[in-house]
Amino acid sequence: MPPAPKKKNSYRENEIPLMGGNVILYQRKGNKTGIWHCQIKLPGQGRHRFSTGERDEELAKQHALNKYQAFRTRIADGLDTKRWKWNDVVERYLMITIGVKPATVTHNTTPTIDRFNRAYFSEFFSRFRDIRLVTSDDIVDYWNYRIYYWQDDEFIKSKFKHLPGGMCNVSKKPNIRTLRHERNALKNIFMFARNEGIIQKVPQIQIPRNHPNIEEENHRGWFEKYEYEMLVHELMVRADPAGKLGINRLKKNHRKAHQTPQDYVCWLRMRFAVLVMANTGIRPQELKTLRWCDFKREYMPYSDENPVQVPFVYIDLQAYQSKVRKPREIFLRNPDKGWHLYNQFRELKQKFEPHSLKETDLIFASFRRRDKPATMSNMFK
Repeated sequence: MPPAPKKKNSYRENEIPLMGGNVILYQRKGNKTGIWHCQIKLPGQGRHRFSTGERDEELAKQHALNKYQAFRTRIADGLDTKRWKWNDVVERYLMITIGVKPATVTHNTTPTIDRFNRAYFSEFFSRFRDIRLVTSDDIVDYWNYRIYYWQDDEFIKSKFKHLPGGMCNVSKKPNIRTLRHERNALKNIFMFARNEGIIQKVPQIQIPRNHPNIEEENHRGWFEKYEYEMLVHELMVRADPAGKLGINRLKKNHRKAHQTPQDYVCWLRMRFAVLVMANTGIRPQELKTLRWCDFKREYMPYSDENPVQVPFVYIDLQAYQSKVRKPREIFLRNPDKGWHLYNQFRELKQKFEPHSLKETDLIFASFRRRDKPATMSNMFK
């Protein structure tokens, strides 16, 4: 019985086989543009289909043969022939580095690269069909796109119109330190792609120097000594529920004349928070995660020659609480005052709050919710 004839593809016409049938040039039925398409069969790699973008038959043949030779060269070099889009590379990078897909990361586990990718990288680099098409000139275009990203006010409104808070506080001039973090993130992604055999070389990733729209690196502001003393004194006055200080200055202000127990708890919480930050250097986001059991007091000898036991107070910060994701112990410079305020705040909080405290409760929690950090920025201002 003779073999059945092969069924022709319903969407092809004008097929031209090349390279012994491994390359098939064809046009799509009903397509009025006359553009030639190509199908390439590779050993152990399946079939690849793409458009040549050419209407001329000879140019389309040359384009298809060049593509076929490029694929064979990549296979001979042990490189991948798959088309890798930008988000596919980033997803693979995150899966290998942290073992989590970008769609499932939480606020506490979101890496810096994923945040930059959502904000800037994906929007710019997704226009490329393949990450191999990104060149050093495209990186120059990216920096121009990134540096002027927040210049248009209408764009900012449309970008954050879905947020309940409305406008977002963004800097129209990016800081050079932020751009350096983005540069390192880009390098990590491209170097990962090179190590995985996706690309052959990493493009040049350099931040433009002396750009007029880049904010130069500056140091954070800090309190002078007299300013810190004024701040501590003000908090000491406001967090004095028993009136032991004998200061009636608050009564001159009608808004502070009748403080409630909740006000005393909030002011004492702010005083304790300022003392902890000033004596330890802990970050504000780390401060909000502290629990009652994280504060510890122990005794140790003064020195090898002097065996007198000296008390010291420290914070046992866990890995999930730390910004650097590493556990560490943070010691208070003034352990006696820190331990006194710790106990004073705990007693006052236990006295006036509607529920009993647990060791795993947040120290700087809101007045009604033990599992929600308090918003102390308005009080601090």
